[in-house]
Amino acid sequence: EVLVQLRFGRVLARTIPSYLHDDSALLPVNEFLRLAVIPFNTEGDSAIVIVLYPSGRQLRIAVGDTLITGPRGTAVIGPDDLIERQGMLYLATEPLGQLLDLRFLVDWSELYVLVEDPRSLPLVLRLERDATRRALLRTRAFGGGPDLMLPADRSRWSGIVADYAWTLPGDDPLAGSSYALALGSGAFGGSLEFGVRSLGAASSGKVHVDASWFGFWPANSYLRQLRVGSGTSFGVRPRAIRGVSLSNSPNVRQSTFGFNQYGGRLSPGWEVEAYRSGQLVAFDSVDATGRFSFDLPVVRGENPVDLIAYGPSGEVRRFDQTYRVIPQLIPGGTAEYGFSAGQCQGVCDAMVSGDLRYGLSQRWTIGGGVDRFWRGGGSLTHPYLAIAGSPINAVSVEAEAAYQGFVRAGLRYEPSIHLRLSGEHTIYDDGVVDPVITPANSFSRTTLLGFYRPVPRVQGFYFDARADHLRRLDGTTSRVRLGAAAQAWNVSMLPFVRLERQATATGSVQETFLGFAASMLPRRQLGRILGQINARGSLEWNSSGSLHAAAFNVGYAVMLGTRINAGAQIGRAHV
Repeated sequence: EVLVQLRFGRVLARTIPSYLHDDSALLPVNEFLRLAVIPFNTEGDSAIVIVLYPSGRQLRIAVGDTLITGPRGTAVIGPDDLIERQGMLYLATEPLGQLLDLRFLVDWSELYVLVEDPRSLPLVLRLERDATRRALLRTRAFGGGPDLMLPADRSRWSGIVADYAWTLPGDDPLAGSSYALALGSGAFGGSLEFGVRSLGAASSGKVHVDASWFGFWPANSYLRQLRVGSGTSFGVRPRAIRGVSLSNSPNVRQSTFGFNQYGGRLSPGWEVEAYRSGQLVAFDSVDATGRFSFDLPVVRGENPVDLIAYGPSGEVRRFDQTYRVIPQLIPGGTAEYGFSAGQCQGVCDAMVSGDLRYGLSQRWTIGGGVDRFWRGGGSLTHPYLAIAGSPINAVSVEAEAAYQGFVRAGLRYEPSIHLRLSGEHTIYDDGVVDPVITPANSFSRTTLLGFYRPVPRVQGFYFDARADHLRRLDGTTSRVRLGAAAQAWNVSMLPFVRLERQATATGSVQETFLGFAASMLPRRQLGRILGQINARGSLEWNSSGSLHAAAFNVGYAVMLGTRINAGAQIGRAHV
């Protein structure tokens, strides 16, 4: 009998009793498993049952065994490799290493036994978890500090940026060409923008001009943004106008919307860690009632959190939770207004809109306002109300109604980022002549959407579905589309099937289409020239097997300098 120092790499060392036999070290199995944090049960004085997690498989070691097969290997047990002394089992390091997939180094001159690479043992995993948690607590204690704040440039002039596009159709490049040019600059404490583009072919001489100035004051709670010139209105259905728009809503919203509680139930004695983007953000222990929870910051959109639970005997469970902040929500207790007035671009001559929203809580927001439109056939006034919220993490609802406009209700179910189901139904007021905020001669519309990713770790493989049903004065139109997506290398492939049915008073027509689309992103491995090429294309056949539509597009982008980027695209479509 010899006292030796058992070392687990450089993370832990303990002095334990052992036995020396022909230069072999026999270690006490119970003590080794306790130090390695491997769960086990004893069967009297002559047998031990080891539980190996996360697989949960068992390994039984008993006096008298000559061959032991475990989940990680098979060991031949010699007559002096496994002994029992004073109610303790001692096993030689060689068969113990074969069973647990470990390598031992025995040095009798220094009286130590070394586990050379203990990273697979629960002991090391627990120590790493403890170190990560201590680092998280230190970060919270010192505080992460405020977000980086960049001061607004209030100079009278701060340079200029230009963006342009020139399109040449293949059948008639010169006569059918079109163009677009946009200029932007910081001016007079805000942003000055100017744009010009051809309407249709440049040869027609029709030109559309946009010009606007935008100012923003993030610290002013009464007026945070003001736009004069071309812009977008507020209201129940925002539209392009030329006039003025002002609001106290932030121009750029904070990344953190608020805090939400993630939680669940497990057996007492478990510990749960929460990870976001692979980084530990919180941890908690399950209380005596079986509950655990974290208050985590959430941002607008998807907020997935990966949860890893560790049991008292080494068990490991992995699951996830997702909290979604829908775009319509604003922080609880805050009010935001929007006002716009100006010339319409489209079906009206002028409009005025006033909008007000209030956050009832972090989960519910109500809103309302009024839109008034002037046009040649008379004016229209549309007061409206809206409410949006998330009663529970996986469900969000929306409802809005506009006088002489529509009534709409929507429901969305999203238990994780891998499954999403949503639907909405809208009833239109068909008594309005030449409507502005609704489609003409329409009674109702129903839309259903679905998304499912069967293998969560493969982001590019999923199924999606969409169904639309529109009731109009001249009949009904129904469309259903079922698609899938798969990705290999830098190529995305999207097969789909599409069904269309139109019914009128004289009869109905139904047609089925089968299609395939693919796109290729640039690959740097192809070199400096070929690595800048992107391409996409699609083909669609009807039920008779004839080609219904085809399109392809190839693009190339290159940086000409630190201030100039240029690109070109060629393509063709046939319908």
